[in-house]
Amino acid sequence: MNVVRVMPSTHPTLRQIAADMLSLLAVRALHLLERPAMSVDRQKAAAFDSTLAAAVNSPAKSVSYALPYPKYEFLRYVSEHHGLLLHGSNGLPRSQLEPRLQTTFFGQPATAVFATPDDIWSIFFAIVNNDGFVGSKRNGCIRIGLENSVRKFYWFSLSTAMRDREGELCEGTVHLLPTSAFRRSDIPDEWKSDVPVVPIAALRVAPADFPFEIGAHPEVPAWRFFWRMALQRRRPTH
Repeated sequence: MNVVRVMPSTHPTLRQIAADMLSLLAVRALHLLERPAMSVDRQKAAAFDSTLAAAVNSPAKSVSYALPYPKYEFLRYVSEHHGLLLHGSNGLPRSQLEPRLQTTFFGQPATAVFATPDDIWSIFFAIVNNDGFVGSKRNGCIRIGLENSVRKFYWFSLSTAMRDREGELCEGTVHLLPTSAFRRSDIPDEWKSDVPVVPIAALRVAPADFPFEIGAHPEVPAWRFFWRMALQRRRPTH
């Protein structure tokens, strides 16, 4: 998971405003995907709260989701209003998440459980089939604005070798985790725990729950990847 920049939750400075303007230019040049806006009224909040409470209090800790709202809205709500972190993985819910060797945002090895407060990313990592994965994942986010009023713009792509493979996407689970075992990692949207973590609940997700189209890319350096994104998006359609 790559986050390009995080704005602190203070009044914007001239430097921050200039950085936002440059980020917005990149967003427009690459035609990135903006995170869908979400409004929460009392009725929706009550529905989310009762759904979460029912899952937490059930023996299986499984979210029985029968609401008319997208699942990413539920995940965003419980992250923002209940202070929970999210961990997406393939397959069925796990009773405990174990630390495993992987790398942080800046490429440092870490044996940890990773999690994020980001609803979109958690679903992405839950539905991309890691069984026999071929090639690379290219995904990231540009954040514009302050923490209390932030807009997020994403890109998601899998290598052509992966996209050409049958079953590149699958059903998965987003685990809802307490923050107590975690600390911030390299960036604000990346958290890690050095000890096993027991989810307080788990939500099953499918590719249809992901709100964006996932692109495809050849194995090229990062600069060529973004150059191709800009050029391909500008080609006229016939």
